[in-house]
Amino acid sequence: MLTETGVATFAGSWTAYNFVISCDEERINILLEDRKSRKQWCTGYLAEDEYVTSRNRIQDAKNKNYAKASRCRCGLNDTGS
Repeated sequence: MLTETGVATFAGSWTAYNFVISCDEERINILLEDRKSRKQWCTGYLAEDEYVTSRNRIQDAKNKNYAKASRCRCGLNDTGS
């Protein structure tokens, strides 16, 4: 089982979330926790076709590749200006 943790923010929001992404060969689970209120949201274990579509699929990627992508620091709050 692979587990990745970190902090996430989303464009248009000042709220920061702790996240835990865990996966095995067949399923992935995503947990978000609001760092201030401690409210939590969890997907439960999802099969690949429940979170990947033909439009966002990465060729030859496995669950662990999607979980490891959480390490990216992509500037989700950037406006592009």
